[in-house]
Amino acid sequence: MSGQHMQVEARANIVTLGAILVTAGISWGVMTAGLGQVQEQVRIQQDNAVTTDQRTRETLSAHEARIRGLENNGARQDERLLLILDSVRKIEAKLERGPVQ
Repeated sequence: MSGQHMQVEARANIVTLGAILVTAGISWGVMTAGLGQVQEQVRIQQDNAVTTDQRTRETLSAHEARIRGLENNGARQDERLLLILDSVRKIEAKLERGPVQ
């Protein structure tokens, strides 16, 4: 009986080993599939980051051009105001001297 008992135990050990190997294989497959999903998500996030970076750079360039234009317009207005102020001062000086005789 003890020989039969050992055969049953050996078969049970083989079945257990088989179950462990099947479980390990399934676990490996699940882990590999999960890793693939994570890699895909990382790739998508990288693509989104690159797209966002490109849009930000384009927006920044557009804003820089607009700011330069506004600065130039402001400088022109300053020059015009200085010319107007100079003209007003000349008029004031003439008025202070009184009527021309």
